[in-house]
Amino acid sequence: MPRAVANGGSGAKDPPVDRDRRITLAEASQRSGLSVEALRLRIRRNKLASRKDNMGRVTVRVGDLDDLVPPRNSDLGETSEPDDVPEDTTAEELAQAEAELLEARLRIARLEAEKEGETRRADDAEARVTTAEGRADSAEAALREATTPLVLRVVRALRRRE
Repeated sequence: MPRAVANGGSGAKDPPVDRDRRITLAEASQRSGLSVEALRLRIRRNKLASRKDNMGRVTVRVGDLDDLVPPRNSDLGETSEPDDVPEDTTAEELAQAEAELLEARLRIARLEAEKEGETRRADDAEARVTTAEGRADSAEAALREATTPLVLRVVRALRRRE
């Protein structure tokens, strides 16, 4: 859909925008006024769809970018629709980052508790294995003694007496 250019009210029109055209993050940064890192954060939060091109560069659709942030007017250095952009986007991003940090800390605490439980279980299993090994050694000695012929046991006992 064409937009009017702010050139003193002459009514000249920009060429229609191809909303399906893909642009790199650097181009998207210039078009939107957001940093490349801010765009990457939006991609990571699934607020902006992306894919890699054949050269491995991350690209976004112009239409998706324009839906997220109105394009900047290159003559004025402003967005073409300033009322659509919330003034406190930085505060919202900070609040979002703090919420993600809190969530990550809670997950870390859960994982540490789970690790501690697994360590206790492993220690208990190791103690049971040690006990079982001791019993197995005793059982082997008793088996050897039981399978030794009676005559040989009597001879050994008599030698011990001497």
